[in-house]
Amino acid sequence: MKNLIIGLGCTGLSVARYLAAAQEDFVVLDTRTNPPLLAQFYREFPNRLFVHAALNHPLVQQSSRIILSPGISFWEKNIQSARQAGAVITNDISLFMDELSKRNPAMQFLPVVAITGSNGKTTVTNLVQQMAQKQGMRAVMAGNVGMPVLDCLQHCLQQQHPQKRDPQEQHSEQQCPQQDRHDLYILELSSFQLETIHSLPVRLACILNLGEDHLDRYDSLALYHQTKNKIWQQSAYAVLPQDYAASLLSDGVKRPEQQKQFRFGMAASDLNQPFDIRDLQNKGYIFYKDQPLIALEQLHLNGQHHYLNFLAALTIGHALGLSHDIMVDVIRAFTGLAYRCQKVASLDGVDYYNDSKATNISAMLAAVDSLLYTSHSSQGRLWLMAGGQDKQTDFTALNQIMPDIHSLLLFGQSAEKIKRSIHAMPNKIHQFDTMSAALDYARQHARSGDKVLLAPGCASFDAFQNYQHRGQVFNMQVYRYI
Repeated sequence: MKNLIIGLGCTGLSVARYLAAAQEDFVVLDTRTNPPLLAQFYREFPNRLFVHAALNHPLVQQSSRIILSPGISFWEKNIQSARQAGAVITNDISLFMDELSKRNPAMQFLPVVAITGSNGKTTVTNLVQQMAQKQGMRAVMAGNVGMPVLDCLQHCLQQQHPQKRDPQEQHSEQQCPQQDRHDLYILELSSFQLETIHSLPVRLACILNLGEDHLDRYDSLALYHQTKNKIWQQSAYAVLPQDYAASLLSDGVKRPEQQKQFRFGMAASDLNQPFDIRDLQNKGYIFYKDQPLIALEQLHLNGQHHYLNFLAALTIGHALGLSHDIMVDVIRAFTGLAYRCQKVASLDGVDYYNDSKATNISAMLAAVDSLLYTSHSSQGRLWLMAGGQDKQTDFTALNQIMPDIHSLLLFGQSAEKIKRSIHAMPNKIHQFDTMSAALDYARQHARSGDKVLLAPGCASFDAFQNYQHRGQVFNMQVYRYI
């Protein structure tokens, strides 16, 4: 067997569509008995083989090319055994880049913006797409957010081989865009996607930040950071955080000689950093060089991590040559994304916030910082709800915020571990079996002026399908109180 697709989620299904359109044989394998898109797969590909099996199945060793979904680690022992036996281990992002290179053979750097980081990826990717589209570009958002990257190309492939497609394998046109080309592909890339990529010659790459995450998948924090760092090793432009740039540049990796680097950060710098935040007439402003662009009070989102996201998006847009006026209009109108420190409701004077997307400790701390930053009343107290599936996280950093919060409401698989990690003010800790029980407790005891924040700091898979499902359950429970 030439092609083995492992994992039948959105990514695996998009790979199947791509290979079918390219007239290539494939088999799909999933360790789950009934993966979520199995019925859709059979509707689109009634004549293709699906195998439910563990990764030690002979197919893994017999395939010459294995296309991994993000949930399957490149370092898994059976995958590594197949690789050592000669199999090419790849993923949808690499297939996408190879296809884009074929279509643009004269381009050294492809029309792609690649964005990664431990936190803020989806927000910045969304902002850059809005900026580019408002400029008039045909910009599409894909990768770890939006549509799978290969579905962006599917319509073109259908036109290239219309007479050869099996009518039984046609799929809904709603699954792919209706135009052949995009001016710009804006990709959010996770470490899971980057670990399998072999080539990424993009126009611009950005690392937003590097924190602690996914230590249940990587042997060390250094390996996780090394994987993230792959994103800008071949890019024409690199946008790097001011606080991390020195360490990122010291990795010894050779990069394109003509690569131009930009920095972003809160404070002004003599380095190539076009934007920063300064005070003007007792108000904070985002500046471009010496020109004030917008007052912070005009933004819907406050707090350092929100400002850094805005600065990163502005720097990316600046490097791409986008209009500053258009970019400022976008950040002025931006109200945030679902499950990212989203205000759900105000009930009896208590504000409820949903940051289910805070799946690591740094995202949790950023959410807490954001709400403490915007809390102007000394009477208001913060109730923090945290817990879920542990990713081998060190939770001791929570000790630093214990003086600033009123209560820490723990739930889920990691609750006991988090509790053991905290030595400061243990009387503020309350432990519950479920997220719903923790929310009920906050509802009963919070008073007018308080804030209740769901920022789990953990994965969701101990009790939910994903972070979106967890966020939906939280919102529904809040709405039931109304």
